[in-house]
Amino acid sequence: MDVRVISATHRALELMVADGTFRQDLLFRLNVLGLHVPPLRERRADIAALADHFLERACAQTGRGKVRLSAAARSALQANPWPGNVRQLQNVIFRAVTMSERGVLDPEDLELAGDPAVDEVDPLDDVDTLSAAVARFESALLRRLYPAFPSSRQLAVRLGASHSAIAARLRRYGIGGR
Repeated sequence: MDVRVISATHRALELMVADGTFRQDLLFRLNVLGLHVPPLRERRADIAALADHFLERACAQTGRGKVRLSAAARSALQANPWPGNVRQLQNVIFRAVTMSERGVLDPEDLELAGDPAVDEVDPLDDVDTLSAAVARFESALLRRLYPAFPSSRQLAVRLGASHSAIAARLRRYGIGGR
């Protein structure tokens, strides 16, 4: 009988061996082939394909007909920071497929967790001037997108703006400061 085992961890096993909390002989047995897979937030190009795969799987598991994502839902998936990695994406898609009865999923169907401070900003509350309303909207937008596009260059590409304009706005609103 040929048994193949794949194991994964986020722990630094070599350091654990050094401090005596993990057996060295076990490390040698497990450490045959090392493979580093970056987190989903560093592989944005994979999000759409993974979402489609998980949609197909969820539909099959639940016995539903084909369901697809709207363009806005795809954009929301791309903008999400995915702290829970691929498993979080899978769960978001499965929940949306099981909870929605529609054939096209929109961003609200995805129930993506957002930054509560950003989500509560209503650009029409206490508006004194147009420039104040624009500043409030800009700040909320940049705070929402920054986790997914954590540099002024990435944000500039995402928003179709110049790098220097985005960098100035990030400084103005105190976003991403070191």
